[in-house]
Amino acid sequence: MFNTTISNFNLTRNYSHFDWNRTTNLETFSNLEAVLIPITFSIIFLFGIIGNGVLLSYMIRRRRMTSPHNIYVISLAVGDLLMLTVSMPFMSTIFTFEAWPYGDIVCKLSEFFHTLCCSVTVCMLTALSIERLLIVSGRCSEHRNSMAIIAVFVIWVYSFMFAIPDLVSSNLYEDPGYEICVLYRHSWGEAYAKTMTIQKLVFLFIVPVMTSVLCYTATLIKLLQASSNSSTVQINTARENGKKAHIIILIFILIIVFVISWLPRRIYLMWYYFDPSPYNNYWHVMKLTGFCLMYANSAFNPLVFFVLDRDFRKFSLSSCQKCRTQQYVAVDSANSKNGQTMILTELAQIDEIGSMV
Repeated sequence: MFNTTISNFNLTRNYSHFDWNRTTNLETFSNLEAVLIPITFSIIFLFGIIGNGVLLSYMIRRRRMTSPHNIYVISLAVGDLLMLTVSMPFMSTIFTFEAWPYGDIVCKLSEFFHTLCCSVTVCMLTALSIERLLIVSGRCSEHRNSMAIIAVFVIWVYSFMFAIPDLVSSNLYEDPGYEICVLYRHSWGEAYAKTMTIQKLVFLFIVPVMTSVLCYTATLIKLLQASSNSSTVQINTARENGKKAHIIILIFILIIVFVISWLPRRIYLMWYYFDPSPYNNYWHVMKLTGFCLMYANSAFNPLVFFVLDRDFRKFSLSSCQKCRTQQYVAVDSANSKNGQTMILTELAQIDEIGSMV
């Protein structure tokens, strides 16, 4: 994770294995981001927590853990919640505070969970793509749910192992007067940082996205072939293919959202570690945009389900209606209690006046 320190509105690239003199005056952006970035992250946090919380509630209350698709979605929502609650609140403060205020342990854990949750998200999306292809191809196993649970377990273990290097390498870099949380140790050299950047680009972006694209291409071909081969059960086949196509579109949109959310960040990191050109306003905007979008992805996922999944949309709206009803009941109850209290008080005053007369 790239961390910056803004002091006297001069932004310095704080990894000392790069040129310390790559600075630019960003007073305008610094004043603006000091206000907009906290507001943006607050909105992302609020909508992300509510959206993923409602999605989990929908899956659990409706006992939807009856298919690999739903098992993967639950795991995806858990990963998004971890990203929003464990990583984002701490890493977002690099735009608010001049120095890292949380200590070395929080620095390590925030970087670790950031990589862990990113890996879980992209792997779950890839698993959903593969699962759709297997269903359309008719290669589903009788133990689909068990295999999905095993796949989820393997994905979390893989993501945990993938994130361990960041847990080890991240530390506090001490600069005169303050400390900065950096992802790669200065003593490990520039080659290590570049290697890890390429590794994450390949395994957390290019490979899973390409795998998903290939799966969707093959899935669409299968669906088109099935629709062109009419049979006596044409109506049932059309309905079944329609449901499959709807789920495929939903997952495809999730992949598109992931690419849009993470591409600016990947572009920025590749420039940062491999291009010696000066840091300027363009790359500062790219950094801020990528930083916000990568966390916003965890809030976008439940929004995609809300728009494309009719049952989830009904559940969400009914949950909101219940919350409103409970609030109205609570307010009416409080008002009625206040009214009763006022009446009793007035009666007591009348009795007191009567006794005095």
